[in-house]
Amino acid sequence: STQGMVTAEAERERRRLAAQLGADFDPGMIDPVRLQNLVVEQMIARSLMKQAADDLGLTAGDAEVARVIRRDPNFQVDG
Repeated sequence: STQGMVTAEAERERRRLAAQLGADFDPGMIDPVRLQNLVVEQMIARSLMKQAADDLGLTAGDAEVARVIRRDPNFQVDG
């Protein structure tokens, strides 16, 4: 279900924030409604970008995807 997807994405985002902030993370600082709204906006943006890429016939090879992932700090743990 869409709500299940939003809930799962919101939990992943909450865990990402907790990992990013470490000891400074306070679960009370996260407004669940705002977090879900943010996640829905991100999901919509990803869907629109995928649709636009498909419409334009844009693709990325495995090597390009791996290169982007290695450079993206969101995929790095301890550097």
